[in-house]
Amino acid sequence: MAAVSAAITTLAFSAFALINDQNVPTDVRTNLTSFTLSTRPLTDIWRKPRPDGYGKALTDDLNAPCFVAKVPLAGFVSARVTFDAPWSRLYDQGGLVFIFPQPATGSSAKRQWIKTGIEMFNDIANVATVAASERSTADWSLLPLPTGQSSVTIELSREPVNATKGKGSSLFIHWVQPDGKKNLIREITWVFEKEAGEVQVGAYVARPIRLEEAGNPSEILTVKFTDLKVQYRQIPSATSTTETSPAAVVS
Repeated sequence: MAAVSAAITTLAFSAFALINDQNVPTDVRTNLTSFTLSTRPLTDIWRKPRPDGYGKALTDDLNAPCFVAKVPLAGFVSARVTFDAPWSRLYDQGGLVFIFPQPATGSSAKRQWIKTGIEMFNDIANVATVAASERSTADWSLLPLPTGQSSVTIELSREPVNATKGKGSSLFIHWVQPDGKKNLIREITWVFEKEAGEVQVGAYVARPIRLEEAGNPSEILTVKFTDLKVQYRQIPSATSTTETSPAAVVS
């Protein structure tokens, strides 16, 4: 496991980029304090096998708009954001995303990713988390929001590293309450099992279901994000250079 003595760095706005742009109004031009992401229907981050378990996955989507920055996996510390939207449609969703690199060509491994935030199901907004490892399809967990609540704050953080006790491989997901109390809602144990490479971390939005004709303005889902904060520790290595380091503010 990586050493944790390096100073914690907070990523600056310039480190982030929009991927899977749907060419709809999205405001990520200014800062991380307040921005929006928008999407058309038929976007998702999801993987599900065929019933017989053979062949390619029945569903393997990673086409949702994301506003993300690259950080070294070994140095990841935390990510937090608050977000809100007029959630209305089955599977409407948005929140934080954690995307691993594509597996090597010819590998049987699948691309790993994690998403957590709000998702509509059974006509209510839920705090939802989905994780997909290189060896499996996706899981899914839901915690209903209180009636009338449409905004939450979610935080991802690495389990404190203690190699002697075998700790440090997990990613913790907390639902942060208005009073600052953190409620642990998921522990994903495999995230730091292998620490090589970089991950893309940031915000995302998805709307898997289409109800109206393409081009209808009501088909666009817009999520407002506030106070996105991603932190990591710079991990020294023989191959690291200042040119490849994300733009950052040392804190």
